[in-house]
Amino acid sequence: MLMKNIIKYFSKSSFGTAHLASLNKLANPEEEIKKLQKVGGTQFGTHWTAAATLQPCLANIRTLAEMKTIKFKVSFGVLFL
Repeated sequence: MLMKNIIKYFSKSSFGTAHLASLNKLANPEEEIKKLQKVGGTQFGTHWTAAATLQPCLANIRTLAEMKTIKFKVSFGVLFL
């Protein structure tokens, strides 16, 4: 659920995506950033693919959230990264 909410936010927010891309570029200038993959249906493979693309970006997403550059809205309460 948490992973899906994070990926959903970045799929709809060009502001958040641009900030994440620039932060990733500063942290690892020679490493190419992979596009976040959406979770489709309930198949295990799409969950694994989405998690594999999200994992390298988690530290930078946390930094953006701590700097209050991005904010997540979730229905079950506060989102902690």
